[in-house]
Amino acid sequence: MFTWCRKQKASIIFLQETHSTADKEKQWKAEWGAPIEFAHGSSSARGAAILLCNGFDCKIKRKIVDPMGRYIGIEAEIKDENYLLFNVYAPNNDSQSTKFYEHIVHVLKKEDQIYEDRMIIGGDFNCPLNPSLYKMGGLLTARKKIVDQIENMQNLLNVHDVWWIKHPSQKSFTWSQKSPFIFCQLYYWLISDSLYMYDMVGNVDIVPVIKTDHFALILQLHKIEEGVKGPGFWKMNTSILNDTAYISEVKKKVLIHVWREEATEVSDKRVTWDWIKYNVR
Repeated sequence: MFTWCRKQKASIIFLQETHSTADKEKQWKAEWGAPIEFAHGSSSARGAAILLCNGFDCKIKRKIVDPMGRYIGIEAEIKDENYLLFNVYAPNNDSQSTKFYEHIVHVLKKEDQIYEDRMIIGGDFNCPLNPSLYKMGGLLTARKKIVDQIENMQNLLNVHDVWWIKHPSQKSFTWSQKSPFIFCQLYYWLISDSLYMYDMVGNVDIVPVIKTDHFALILQLHKIEEGVKGPGFWKMNTSILNDTAYISEVKKKVLIHVWREEATEVSDKRVTWDWIKYNVR
């Protein structure tokens, strides 16, 4: 999974249905080698995560975490601008989805006054908003209650489906199954209307993902992308060498062994080294 994510060279990645748990968090962070924010589900259900790339100029100010693993949001400062990044993984059941979107609107309305111009909501909405364009095969009847909830959310928060704005008449799908053949658009980026006005929206595309029946929905925002720095070099904060307690702890060889043991499931030694550096810092 992380190998594919790295190849995308994206500044921010939203993942859904991660099946992540708290006991795997350290391992995942070590494998990724950069910040990850989690909303854990269980080892067999739910889970959402936001991955940031190394060198991306992003300061996380606050997190909004669903204990059931259905959404994870971060309030972030990117290039001196405040953004709300919100990753959702909606239920597939209509009754559960209705309550879920009502709850999401309640959560996001609290943030609306601060982030109304810089809100980015993405993820798996588990519902084709327009079956005539976003579905092929199976029942083409719209799930009206869910669609109404999502449209209500868009209107209240002044966010809209960037794919539809860029490709208003193009059939598109982000999920498929073979038996029977069904294709659906389930992933969306809903972004603040003002981001169009600021001419920030670049390419919006759908790309295949390995080892899954899902496709990824790619969104390019110009001014955010410009904030990515080069790989650079790791610089040790030498001021910690004046901290006697820190020096005493690091001198205990057992710590290095503990950190190496935590990264035993990682095959790439460079990632193990990054994990050790992370702990040293």
